[in-house]
Amino acid sequence: WKHEKEIRVFSRTEFVPVTIKKMYLGCQMPDTQKQLIRALMKKLDPLVNVEELRREDLDSNVPENAI
Repeated sequence: WKHEKEIRVFSRTEFVPVTIKKMYLGCQMPDTQKQLIRALMKKLDPLVNVEELRREDLDSNVPENAI
């Protein structure tokens, strides 16, 4: 998924320590799943910002530095 600007990490250890700051929910994700994820994140780490993507956020004509 090129539009997701995904980063992959390769490591010799089983886990890589990360801090999640923001989580994006896909624009086609069912509302029930969005509600579940929001509720889970609120309990696990209320500091994580959970945002919903909109179709226009995925427009391939948007310059990369604008997102």
